[in-house]
Amino acid sequence: SSSESSEDEEETKESKKPDDDGREYSIGDRVRAKFDDGPDWFRGKIESYCTKTQTYGVLYDDGDEEFGVPASRIIVDK
Repeated sequence: SSSESSEDEEETKESKKPDDDGREYSIGDRVRAKFDDGPDWFRGKIESYCTKTQTYGVLYDDGDEEFGVPASRIIVDK
């Protein structure tokens, strides 16, 4: 279908290899995330991924955990 071809084009623009299920981050990736959708970015790592909701579990460096974090609230920690 036409929607599949547009998705293929988007994937070729991505610098990182997408996982089979389309997630943007992998378990163990070092990231920064906005805790509780606040204004500040906190360092942590991806702990889990929910394929049903397409959200992530983040274990923050200070020991806090948060689940149900959408990719829009996560960036790669360089």
